[in-house]
Amino acid sequence: MDILNSRELKTRAKEKLSGAACNHKKLALIHTGIALGGHILVVLLQLYLNHQIGSTGGLSGLGTRTILETIQTVLQYAVNLALPFWEVGFLFAALKWARGEQAGFSHLAEGFRRFGPVLRLYLLEGLIFTGVGMISMYAGAFLFSITPFSASMQKLLLPVVESGGSIDAAYAALEALPFEELLQMFLPALILIGVIFGVLALVLHYRFRMAQFLVMDQPGTGALMALLVSSRMTKYRRMKLFRLDLSFWWYHLLTLLAALASLTPA
Repeated sequence: MDILNSRELKTRAKEKLSGAACNHKKLALIHTGIALGGHILVVLLQLYLNHQIGSTGGLSGLGTRTILETIQTVLQYAVNLALPFWEVGFLFAALKWARGEQAGFSHLAEGFRRFGPVLRLYLLEGLIFTGVGMISMYAGAFLFSITPFSASMQKLLLPVVESGGSIDAAYAALEALPFEELLQMFLPALILIGVIFGVLALVLHYRFRMAQFLVMDQPGTGALMALLVSSRMTKYRRMKLFRLDLSFWWYHLLTLLAALASLTPA
């Protein structure tokens, strides 16, 4: 796998798309429209359900409120679970464009047709990143404890430790603090954990960058094998991939804003 500089790569991509055997712009608009429409529909339904929940006051409406709140939760989870498979379908269509092959609307649903392999890949990646998160927490907490950042916490807990107090007494001393003061005390630890996790997650992201392509291109490839092959494919090329992503900063910014908007409660 060779990676050109971003300008050459974009030029080649433009040539490929201009010679594609289908209307790629129309297909991209359909893909984006359905994803956006799904979000808008959920937001409207959430607003309607909120209105219905607000109008069912008292103990007599408790059962109705519970049902409506359950429907709200199920709707949000359904959209959040469906979107990754919808995105993978568009990735499959892009693979076919890159090869000069025909790609139509039906290919956008390919992620759902290959639900099993894609789901196993997502679950395995989720487990790996969860493990990285735990390692980051332990590493960040350890660094916090041996640096001057923990001086305020040590000053608070030192009398408890010297008096032979139990762990419960230490927790009680922390809980007695106002939330703002407690947050200020642990803020350096949270920053350390975030930085460590960010670095490790970024490295893993570029190691696993090609895994989705492999699963969609070769359905028989297992999740673990896809991650291992992706790691070999991206070796010595991860910095080039990173620079390529930076050239699309506007796209990643819009994606982040859309993700934040989807997390905002209705």
